[in-house]
Amino acid sequence: MDKDGNSLFEISKQLVEKQREKIIANTKNPEAIIRFIAEEPRSPQEALMRVMGTIFPINDIKAQINYLRSNPEKYEETEYLGKLEINPDTEQIYWTPDIKCRPIRKFPELDRTQIEGDIVIYEHPIKDADGNVPYGIYIAGNDTYDHDQSTTDSLGSTFIMNRLTGRIVAEYTGRPLTANNFYETTRRLLKYYNASCNYENNLKGLFTYLNHRHSAHMLCDTPRVVADKIDDKSLLNRGKGTPGTTPIKSWGNGLILIHLTEPVEPGSEILQLHKIRSIPLLQELAYWHPKGNFDRVDALRMMLILKEDLQNIIPEDVFNPYE
Repeated sequence: MDKDGNSLFEISKQLVEKQREKIIANTKNPEAIIRFIAEEPRSPQEALMRVMGTIFPINDIKAQINYLRSNPEKYEETEYLGKLEINPDTEQIYWTPDIKCRPIRKFPELDRTQIEGDIVIYEHPIKDADGNVPYGIYIAGNDTYDHDQSTTDSLGSTFIMNRLTGRIVAEYTGRPLTANNFYETTRRLLKYYNASCNYENNLKGLFTYLNHRHSAHMLCDTPRVVADKIDDKSLLNRGKGTPGTTPIKSWGNGLILIHLTEPVEPGSEILQLHKIRSIPLLQELAYWHPKGNFDRVDALRMMLILKEDLQNIIPEDVFNPYE
């Protein structure tokens, strides 16, 4: 306050912002971040955030779900639904629309006859003057499975992110008739975006399939940033992807929280959360708890671990059409 007792709103806001940045930069405990935001809120929604249970900003997540549902003409109706096909002459992957595609639109999907899933594209890849997608713009995260039959609700999930904007540009979540079908669709999606993919390497099916198709190079090497999160250093010998250990998952959840609450640009009230267009991903984030099965959250975690590992590496000779 000033000497007359008037609140200095702008100075107070700057102080809270600096404290928030310090907490996010230095804490390794996601719940501590949520608690600080709830105790020093910038909005009524932040004041009502739950500290226990999910570590994610549930009220903002629910508001974003409602906003997407209320504006289908801007979001769902502008999605690209179709298939990724192979040109037999050039071996290039190309996109073709298909009105029969049925991506999974909700979580949980209780109808087991509707879980095959399809690709949803929000933004097609950026290409250079020669029609190629520059390497380094797009990264991916994957949560996979190995078995064709399952008594669980587990799905495979892959997300693609534009590192220049922080936006998710494509999603493929589903469980087709065979695991190889899931792997092949994932392979084509990675190739279409020329993306490097981080995956939970506890299961070997995805690596085995991509290696057989001479595509294992699209899986990232084990990120350097996970080395100090692993007590059993033998897990680093897997070479590709990230082990799904409890400490790594906990740390990765913190990365998700930071990403969700990160402004799209300095000083903006628009957060990366507000750029997420996948309703089932938002539903998983809202329902998340440590003992549940949340495949999209797992894939998002893998992607953000790779993003963290690459944060000081800037793609060369790349333009940003969003600036």
